[in-house]
Amino acid sequence: MAYVRASWHTAPMVTENFIAPAERNVKSNRRFQNVSFILPTIGILILLFAFVMLCFQVAAAMNIPRVDVPTVSDKSPFGHPGLYRLKDGSYQAYFAADVARFNPSTMTIPVGSKVLFFVTSPHQARGFAVAETTVNMEAGPGWVETTSHVFDKPDTYLLVCSLNCGLGHEDMYAKLEVK
Repeated sequence: MAYVRASWHTAPMVTENFIAPAERNVKSNRRFQNVSFILPTIGILILLFAFVMLCFQVAAAMNIPRVDVPTVSDKSPFGHPGLYRLKDGSYQAYFAADVARFNPSTMTIPVGSKVLFFVTSPHQARGFAVAETTVNMEAGPGWVETTSHVFDKPDTYLLVCSLNCGLGHEDMYAKLEVK
C-alpha cells in the first residue's frame, strides 16, 4: 500500500494495490459482528439451560409429589377424589381439576376442622382458590399441589379456578359446605 502525496491543486495519486481504510476494515468488522452476536447468544442459552436444570433440582429436593398423567383419574386417591378423615381428626381433600370442572363439585367439611388439600390436573395448568380464605394454588399436569386451611366458621365457600385456563374457565367452580 503506497500513498503518493499531492499538492493542494492535484488529486492524490493511488497505486493499484491501495485499499481504502474503510473498505479494508469491512471484512474484519463483519467477522467481529458475527462473533459479538454468537458468543452472547451461546452464553444466554447456557445460562437458560443451567436455570432449568436448577429448577428441576429444587423441585426434586422439595419432594413435590408427582402423579402419572395418563392414569391420574384411574388411580387412588385422585381416581376417587373427596374428603378423607385421618386418625388425628384432620382431613385430606383430594381434587382433580379437569376440563372446565373440579371433581368433586361439592364437598361437606365439618366446622373447625383442619383440611389438607391435594390438587392435580391431568391436562394443563389449573388454578385452585377457595374464596374468603388463603387457599390459592396452581396445579400443573403431573404435579400435586398441597396446602392446608382450618375452617372456623360455617359457610358455603366458592372454589374457583384462579388461572385463566381456556375454554370453559368461567364455568369451573365447586362448593365447599362447612357445617
